[in-house]
Amino acid sequence: MEDFRAHILEVMKTLGIKDNETIKRYSQWLEESYLFHEIKSFSPSVRKQIRSNPKFYCVDPALARFNAFSVLGDEGAFLENTLYMELRRRGFEVHYWKSSSHAAEVDFIGRKPGHDPIAVQVSLSVADEQTFRRELRGLALINEELGINNLFLITAKDPARELTHDGVKVRIVPFIHWAVDS
Repeated sequence: MEDFRAHILEVMKTLGIKDNETIKRYSQWLEESYLFHEIKSFSPSVRKQIRSNPKFYCVDPALARFNAFSVLGDEGAFLENTLYMELRRRGFEVHYWKSSSHAAEVDFIGRKPGHDPIAVQVSLSVADEQTFRRELRGLALINEELGINNLFLITAKDPARELTHDGVKVRIVPFIHWAVDS
């Protein structure tokens, strides 16, 4: 979750730590302690993946939430974190993706050996038309740029349905249904 890096930077600033290497080391320690997972942006270029800004997801979002850790302060972040952990549980290698023009982002690309990749957007609800268009745009662009056809929009509050947007099929699935359908 991208908010984690901002949170770490804020803590470091408060503590008077300005060295980027120290910040990287602290982030690495949190990951090595199995508190957080780091994901990189997907790119066919390994070099670009390594250089991309990482996102962090809490290994136990419920524990973080119970302890009032501000990274998971909203329901959308909690849903995204929970979905990330479910993808990992299912054995996916997980990345996030930004379009070549940086006009859109997709929350997750999941890859499993021997299977076609999936692209997943996460939103509490897509009742708001602007949110709906933004989420669909990212999925249409990842289909166009990477040829990924398994496109999902996972929500907490919307009914399951399939639709075609910009010529590509998108499955809208409530998280509870998606999590049960292993």
